[in-house]
Amino acid sequence: MLKTSLKSLDQSEKIYSLLPTIRGFIDSLSSFEVKQVKINENIRANFLEYDTATRDERVWEAHKVDFDLHYMYDGEEMIDLADPNHMKKEDYHEEDDYYLLHGVEEEIVILKAGELLLLTPNEPHRTGIRITKKKVRKIVFKIRVL
Repeated sequence: MLKTSLKSLDQSEKIYSLLPTIRGFIDSLSSFEVKQVKINENIRANFLEYDTATRDERVWEAHKVDFDLHYMYDGEEMIDLADPNHMKKEDYHEEDDYYLLHGVEEEIVILKAGELLLLTPNEPHRTGIRITKKKVRKIVFKIRVL
């Protein structure tokens, strides 16, 4: 699933050339441990393990440069999405490429084990919302396309 604007489509198309590298990385996994791996100059993999929480306990974020490709290794979570024009933005943290936002969810995605969600730059998302099982293990691929 890729939902994007026409404005972001050119950048989104560049992502497709990187997907075989990401697929090969996922297929080669023999175990899961929390860490960060630099796959190449354009792709980093953040291995995350955390307990899901209520919607009020989670925060909105977005990135100006990196695409996020969320791969659910184990567990499931709800992810809220919203139009950035309907959100109140906080200051941008350039070094870590993120900014926090405040607002209300407009769409909801359920991400289950084995599924992926691609988020474009400046797309507000609030992850880690509890459905049933509390703990999730997932890999967030940070993809830089300039």
